[in-house]
Amino acid sequence: MISTVLRDRKDLIKTTRLLKKSMKMLFMTNCSVRDQLLSFYVKNVFSRLELPCAPSTRLTSAVKKLRRMVFKLGDKGIYKAIHELDILLPWIQAYIQTIV
Repeated sequence: MISTVLRDRKDLIKTTRLLKKSMKMLFMTNCSVRDQLLSFYVKNVFSRLELPCAPSTRLTSAVKKLRRMVFKLGDKGIYKAIHELDILLPWIQAYIQTIV
């Protein structure tokens, strides 16, 4: 299971790099690659983490507030959310370490 693999809590594979420089170039220049790569991570990576959580289709009040703020800011809100991924990704890593 994926959660068993995560018990190591860090990337121990130092001889293989998944996201290579050639992928970055494609990501930067090809909208299909951007869409496919982001979709891959959502569907095939994050979804396989088996995080302990009851599924829900309702947004929490905190996420509703975030969503309203992003939409209220329009394009600037989208860029703000993208620039704050450097905050979100460490949160994901820290959370994963607490559950394994």
